[in-house]
Amino acid sequence: MTQQQEMITEHLVDVIRTAQLARRTGTLIVRRGQGATYEEGAIAFIEGRVSQVKVGRRASSDALNWLSTWHHCRYSFFASIPPESIFRTRFAEDELGSTPPSSYSVLDNSSARRQTDPLAFDKKESMKATLPSQQHPYRIRQVAEALYQIEQQGLSRVHRHLLLLIDGSRSVKELERILNRDENEVAALLRDLENATVIKMP
Repeated sequence: MTQQQEMITEHLVDVIRTAQLARRTGTLIVRRGQGATYEEGAIAFIEGRVSQVKVGRRASSDALNWLSTWHHCRYSFFASIPPESIFRTRFAEDELGSTPPSSYSVLDNSSARRQTDPLAFDKKESMKATLPSQQHPYRIRQVAEALYQIEQQGLSRVHRHLLLLIDGSRSVKELERILNRDENEVAALLRDLENATVIKMP
């Protein structure tokens, strides 16, 4: 498994939403606490759809609901690793109890998603802290270095496109119009780029 730089987020649910909105494929490894309070979990995505979740002895929607409450935690995203391989190597049955692998699959139909997925609610409520539309984000790294950082973090082509559009003069509203995406999606993408330390919001 390729070593990925860990990042820190104050709201893990924002990271999960970003992966969904960007339709990413890969596995998100998350950690928090130390010693007796240490916890580690994983969420596998297939084109933005959550396919497997595990944290401690929790699995499926129970694990996803638990992870969505996490604050101030560390995470890494592995875009090129098949989700099953990480779950086999990092979350073996003898470490996590007797839950069979078949129970890892969650949210396979739309009705189940509406009932159990904390991230499947209306977009108007999905990101209450959207960015002011008149802010002008700017890059804090040279383009080549920023693109390399994005690649290392396993971010999507949409993130790369957005990075190239950011020049310090375009407002968030203009970026929404050029990308043809709503304010919630652009806010999530911008937060992802800011967490990757390639842009700054004023």
